[in-house]
Amino acid sequence: MLKAWTVEQVYELCRRIRDATRDKGRNDNYRLECKKDLYRIKWAAEQALEQCESFEGEEEFIKSYKNKMLLKAIKGNE
Repeated sequence: MLKAWTVEQVYELCRRIRDATRDKGRNDNYRLECKKDLYRIKWAAEQALEQCESFEGEEEFIKSYKNKMLLKAIKGNE
């Protein structure tokens, strides 16, 4: 079964919303509504993850991501 989405499509949507929050040509209310959309997406993803079963290799995937973010933070502080 093929997925009806790609991760890249979801990333792109999030980037577009993020960019809208940074658009100084828009008023603050518009920008806040865009940011609220990002929160709604985040919360929906968190709820969906809570409702999923656990899979073999999942913990390693999460640990790898956390390690990448830690390295990124360390490199950003140099």
